[in-house]
Amino acid sequence: MYSTSTNVFKSVFKAMVSALLGKVEDPRMMLEETYDQLQVELIETRKELAATRSLELQLSQQLKNAQASGSQSASILEQLAKTRAKMKLLEDKLDSLESEVERAYTKKQVRLARDKAAGHFSNDILVAEAATIDGATCERELSEKPRPKGNNGAAIGMACIVFTAALLWFYFSR
Repeated sequence: MYSTSTNVFKSVFKAMVSALLGKVEDPRMMLEETYDQLQVELIETRKELAATRSLELQLSQQLKNAQASGSQSASILEQLAKTRAKMKLLEDKLDSLESEVERAYTKKQVRLARDKAAGHFSNDILVAEAATIDGATCERELSEKPRPKGNNGAAIGMACIVFTAALLWFYFSR
C-alpha cells in the first residue's frame, strides 16, 4: 500500500515538473505573448507617427510664414523633407504591424476554435476545477458520507489521490 501511494506521488511530482517545463514552450502562451508585444509596438508606432505628423504640420506652417515674409526657408524645407521621409517609413511600419497583429489574432482565434471543437477545457476552468476538487476536498466529502462497514478508508483515500493525479495529468499534459 505504501509503495503504491509513493509511486503515485512520484508520478504526480514528475508530471508537475514536466508540465512546468512544458509551459515554457506552450504554444498558447507564446502566441499570447507575441500578440501582446505586437499590440504594444503598434501603439508606440502610432504615437510616434502622430508626433511626426504634428511636427510636419508645424514645419509646413513655419515654411508658409517664412515664404510670406520673404526670409530664408532652405533649412525648413530640409527638415520638412526629412520629416516626410520619416513619416513614410512609419506609415509602412504601421501597415506591416497591423497585418502582423491581424495574423496573430487570427491564429489565436483559430487555436481557440480548435480547442473548443476538440472539447478541451480552457486553463482557467481547469485551474478552478483543480482548486475545488483536490485530494483533501475529495477525502473530506467522502468522510462526511456514511461509510459501509469494513476498512474502506484507505481505498477511498487512494481513489482520491488517483483522481487528483489524473486531474493534474490532464491539466498539465496540454
